[in-house]
Amino acid sequence: MKRVGWLVALLTAATLGATAPTRAEDLECTRYVPEIGKTVRVPCADAAPPATTPAATEVVPPAAPPASTLLGLTLTPLTAGLKDKFNIGDTIGGIFVTQVDERSVAADRGVKRGDVIMETNQDVVKTPDDLSRSIESARSSGKKNILLLLRHMDGKLQFVSLPLG
Repeated sequence: MKRVGWLVALLTAATLGATAPTRAEDLECTRYVPEIGKTVRVPCADAAPPATTPAATEVVPPAAPPASTLLGLTLTPLTAGLKDKFNIGDTIGGIFVTQVDERSVAADRGVKRGDVIMETNQDVVKTPDDLSRSIESARSSGKKNILLLLRHMDGKLQFVSLPLG
């Protein structure tokens, strides 16, 4: 998928895996219509916004960030929506644990769904990529474990050491 400003052009099924499209008919275009709050398909020739509608240049809201799996944990950045849903304070930041592999060391050491990883090796983390970089840094330094600071659903904080395996 290629994003061009507010316009999103998608290759049709006929051109996926083949060559790049060479005609407008080979593309599907979408346009965010703020008046109805939806993204609609339009012919690519009609994809340009009217010159008198400044709101038509609004960007389509991005999808939720994908979940990552590390150390037996399925993780996603802690969003405002998750904070509301799980009653997590606004001052809390980190990575939300969406799932724990019950056979993992993390599960054995008390990590549960709904926990928030706030720090790894005393460095603040906000995304699963931050945790991944911290793991790689620890491995390259010859460390065998990584230290996580967790905030549990009940508000209690806990340090947990997990093997890098």
